[in-house]
Amino acid sequence: MKRKNKIILGACALALSAGAVIAYCVTDHQPPQLKVVSAYQADCGTSVTVDQLVVEVQDKSSCTVTLSGEGEVTEDGRSIRFSKAGDFSVILEATDAHGKSTRAEVPVTVTDVTAPELHVKDIIVQLGETIDYQSAVSAEDASDGDLTAKVEVDSAQVDPEKVGTYTVYYTVRDSAGNRAEERGHVIIKPVQATKIL
Repeated sequence: MKRKNKIILGACALALSAGAVIAYCVTDHQPPQLKVVSAYQADCGTSVTVDQLVVEVQDKSSCTVTLSGEGEVTEDGRSIRFSKAGDFSVILEATDAHGKSTRAEVPVTVTDVTAPELHVKDIIVQLGETIDYQSAVSAEDASDGDLTAKVEVDSAQVDPEKVGTYTVYYTVRDSAGNRAEERGHVIIKPVQATKIL
C-alpha cells in the first residue's frame, strides 16, 4: 500500500501520491469578522481612532481597517476629527488580503466641553495715551473658531490718569457655554520729556 504525504503551506496544500504532485488551495471565501463598540463619545477637536472604535477583527488572512464619516479624516483613514458638536455616524471597513470586506457603523456623539484658548499680552502706554485692550488679546475655539471679537474686558482697576501697573481681566465664552479667563497688565509710564534743541 502506497502512502500519501501531505504538505500544508499556508492556505495551499500539496499531495504527493505515486510520484504525482497534486496542488490544491483552500480559498478564503469569508469576509473578515468585525466587532465594534456600540457607541462612542468624543470631544470637539479631538481625534477618534480606529483602535478606539474596533473591539476585534478576525480573518484567515491579514486585514486593514479604515474609517470614514462627516468629519476630517486623516490620509491613512485611521482617525477622524470633528470640529463641531452633534451626533455623527462613523463607518468602519475591514478588508482582508483577498479584497473581501466587512463594514460596521458606530454612532459617535461629539460634545464641546473644552474652553476656548485665550491669549493675553501686557499693554505698555505713556500717560495720556489711549489704551487699546483688544489689541492685547486673541481667542480661539476648536468648535467656534476665532472668538477674539467676543472677548469681554474688565478694566475697572485701571486709572488712565495715573502712572502705575494695573491688572485687567479678560473673559470669553464659546457657543457651548465653556468659559476661559486670563489676566493681563496695563503699564502706564510717565510721559517722556522731549529734548529742545
